[in-house]
Amino acid sequence: MYERSYKLTCKDCGWYVILRRNGGMMSMFINNFNCCPKCKSTQLETSIPSLLETINPVEQFRKYFYKISGK
Repeated sequence: MYERSYKLTCKDCGWYVILRRNGGMMSMFINNFNCCPKCKSTQLETSIPSLLETINPVEQFRKYFYKISGK
């Protein structure tokens, strides 16, 4: 089954973000995390988020905050 959302977690510090596969160029830019913005580790793990994490609008704001602030 195709998952529209996935959870990207840093193995070193526990930072995470919920990303959605929307398609299109803008989502490819926003969803592009090469390293952890908190500790700069490249040890990122992909998993399936829980239903609550998937529908929580705060998770989307977190993603934009980390992209805009560069943290």
